[in-house]
Amino acid sequence: MSLLTKIKNMLAKKQSNQLVGISLQHNSVAVCSLPSVKRTTSSEEKKATKTTFQLFNVHELNYSAAIIEAEAKENLTGKCHIVLNGQQSQIVQVDKPSIPAAEINSALKWQVKDLVSISPENMVLDYFDGPVLAGGKKKLTWFVHH
Repeated sequence: MSLLTKIKNMLAKKQSNQLVGISLQHNSVAVCSLPSVKRTTSSEEKKATKTTFQLFNVHELNYSAAIIEAEAKENLTGKCHIVLNGQQSQIVQVDKPSIPAAEINSALKWQVKDLVSISPENMVLDYFDGPVLAGGKKKLTWFVHH
């Protein structure tokens, strides 16, 4: 199971309006948590009670253990935003195939597998359409991460 899937499963267990930011750094995991936001009265703006920021050390590249420690210590729940470091993602540009948009993710996963060092079963992919280049060839730019 990929690290991102583990994070998603961990944070989705409980319902919450909390916002969580996790930055996977070289030797640490930085976690920022914004508590649930509630309206106190119609004339007051939304107020958050306490924002926390904590660094957790990563030992032997075990990001999962650091995130589990952070979840236990900070009681993390809710919507999560993840920032990856440069060693955890790769960018690849490939020709856009002539297939329906719904099939692009599954088809191109196997096309980029030989262009990146991440195994297909551990890939999490996202892409955007690049500009049409001279010669009319359409390109897709892929962000591939663990």
